[in-house]
Amino acid sequence: MSDNKNHSEAEMMGWLFKWTNYLKGYQRRWFVLSNGMLSYYRNQAEMSHTCRGTISLQGALIHTEDSCMFVISNGGTQTFHIKASNEVERQRWVTALELAKAKAIRALESEEEEEDFDGDQKCEITSIMKNLASHLEDIHTCNELINKHGTALQRSLSELESVDSAQDVSAKIKTINERATLFRITSNAMINVIDFGSSCYAHQRVYTYIQSRFYRAPEVILGARYGTPIDMWSLGCILAELLTGFPLLPGEDEADQLACIIELLGMPPQKLLDSAKRAKNFISSKGDR
Repeated sequence: MSDNKNHSEAEMMGWLFKWTNYLKGYQRRWFVLSNGMLSYYRNQAEMSHTCRGTISLQGALIHTEDSCMFVISNGGTQTFHIKASNEVERQRWVTALELAKAKAIRALESEEEEEDFDGDQKCEITSIMKNLASHLEDIHTCNELINKHGTALQRSLSELESVDSAQDVSAKIKTINERATLFRITSNAMINVIDFGSSCYAHQRVYTYIQSRFYRAPEVILGARYGTPIDMWSLGCILAELLTGFPLLPGEDEADQLACIIELLGMPPQKLLDSAKRAKNFISSKGDR
């Protein structure tokens, strides 16, 4: 794979300070995170021809030293001492590195598993389970970071009660704001991993067009009022697909999707049809589809 393609698929890029030696100390370098590897260059112009160093995250240890510094080590053969300009930037990088590390480990395990199976054994259910495991691992990584920064934020808030002087209060509030920002960053990372793009509270209606077609509940198709039961409908469809390896209700469009539902479960209750705004688009007054 070419360098340009690697860079176009980079998960994160930016300026950081890397420890070089005792004479030069920390020097500003351009870092690129891509495909489970962290690489650095003297500047962006070098990206197409001269990489100054690369470390694999697959077996690396990533830990923070203070509010701005973090260290990446892969067992003694390579160690990067890196400093960000502030704590927020450091946490953005650490979060991205932890997620990239988890993804690299999963990719290696996946390759090893594929070597143990024949082509005929690689069914659709295997792909689904791997995808699910990948998301669960990302969620676990984000959850650990959220717990860490949530605990730090709670501790800072508790310490604020015992502060007396105005100067100390001001400093403590600054710390709380930084902790709150770190908590927000990791929470946003969790949201991106879980993909809660169309989620809402039970009493809210953010969208009328929701749920992937194979997992769409009949009340959504018919334009009726819906609530949390539609999530259980989707879960049931997903579990059936995980068990069999095939979609339970594979409609080609909305009309066909409703037909699949009716074929399996029968006509929706008349009360639902009477209250549904789009029922007449699919079902006549005589009950014909």
